[in-house]
Amino acid sequence: MAIGALDESMALAGAAAPSAGWSYVARFCSLVKARTGRQLRASCGLALSEYTALALIERAEEEGGRPLGVQEIAGGAGLSQSAASRLVARLEARGLLVRLTCHGDLRRAHLGLRSAGRELLESARHVHDAALRDAMAFAARHSEFRQLVQRITAEMSPAPVPNHVTEGGRRQTS
Repeated sequence: MAIGALDESMALAGAAAPSAGWSYVARFCSLVKARTGRQLRASCGLALSEYTALALIERAEEEGGRPLGVQEIAGGAGLSQSAASRLVARLEARGLLVRLTCHGDLRRAHLGLRSAGRELLESARHVHDAALRDAMAFAARHSEFRQLVQRITAEMSPAPVPNHVTEGGRRQTS
């Protein structure tokens, strides 16, 4: 979260000190993560951190950038290096991802999705998105988080398409 956004969150929380603002943001994140994680686990058998790891790997593959390793999963999922290693081992044992040896550094492994991981991620994405919407709606019903949820959902909403532009991005001619 950017410093400006933390300052805004503190203002929404009525907090004067950074620690109070951070506590507010942390409570909000914990609530959303817990509700989203429960629904993912119940519907797809995935922990939120497992979903996050699979989504990170997929995004890296789609963008054609540098393949991810355990260290990048740790950073992206907010895990320690050892917790990320255990998570990757679980996903590999379930046949959802594969470790590929890095040609430039044999100590390092790149991670890739197997077809089973891709299929599970695709079905889990719908559950995750619905659970996230549900968790945000739940949080919005609490006066403590209402303004923050409104701000987040406004930031997440797609920009309106001007009337003279089609969805494909081409100008309409009259």
